[in-house]
Amino acid sequence: MTRAFDPEARRAELAEAVGRVLLRDGIGAVSVRTVAAEAGVAVGSLRYVFPSRTDLVVGAARHMVAQSRARLTAPRPGTTARGYAEQLAQGLLPLMEQTRADLEINVALIAEARAVPELRPVRDEVQAGVREAVDGIVRLLRCDPPVAGPMTAAEHHAALRLHALLDGLALGLLHHDDVGPGWQARADEAWGVVLAELDRIAAEAGTVSGGGAA
Repeated sequence: MTRAFDPEARRAELAEAVGRVLLRDGIGAVSVRTVAAEAGVAVGSLRYVFPSRTDLVVGAARHMVAQSRARLTAPRPGTTARGYAEQLAQGLLPLMEQTRADLEINVALIAEARAVPELRPVRDEVQAGVREAVDGIVRLLRCDPPVAGPMTAAEHHAALRLHALLDGLALGLLHHDDVGPGWQARADEAWGVVLAELDRIAAEAGTVSGGGAA
């Protein structure tokens, strides 16, 4: 019996093929033909779902961003507020194979958005998601459970500082392709810097609370 065509499953399959081509050969190698070959489908079959390269890249980008966001924000069972804050921070750094792949894809899509304007909303969504995650880290560290509502000026400043730190460390780690002992030492050092910043943010919350109580 012929299996019914599932367009959503095919979109996901093709999006994952785009990711593999991008990570292996770069965004310039992503085309209807190369992705069809990677996915093991006919070009006509791919074009039925994504008629053009732009449709393919944008559709794949939306899928990959959604998958990355789901991995980033799903808390581990039994985690504490501090543990979840560390999990979010780890998800924004290329410390593991999956997060490294996610970040390499995001950087490539940001660059490609200059040539493919249709990617700009996806680029903006990625940046908004990162800002939301960083804001969440600060809230988790400064108040358990986190308090809803606008951030204070101090929280906003802490989030800007943490965002800049994470972005800089992430790009620095992505710059090194050789993931060997030397890279691991740099990754461990970077994570130590992040932990110190998380401690600082949490301590600032205690100072503010203490000052108010006095």
